[in-house]
Amino acid sequence: MQAYAAMGDRAAALRHFERLAQQLQDEIGVSPTNETVALYRTLRCDTGSLLPLRKASPSGRTSYDRLIIIRRQLLSLSRELGRMVRESRRPEGY
Repeated sequence: MQAYAAMGDRAAALRHFERLAQQLQDEIGVSPTNETVALYRTLRCDTGSLLPLRKASPSGRTSYDRLIIIRRQLLSLSRELGRMVRESRRPEGY
């Protein structure tokens, strides 16, 4: 969601949340984290709190650097979701 928002595609970020929320509910019966829901609400309200990636951040990171960080976070979350799905499908006692 952050990557889509950072690229200026707010609609894609919102769609991504909706698909994620549905997948989490369908596959393992949980809702997105409070942090993810807060990001969704921020995007829905378009409060402007997300800085465009084209501008340098106070830390001096470039747009590309921030995209790489976001990508790593997304990959980590994807692996965690996969682990949770696998564990939810195990028979009890394993």
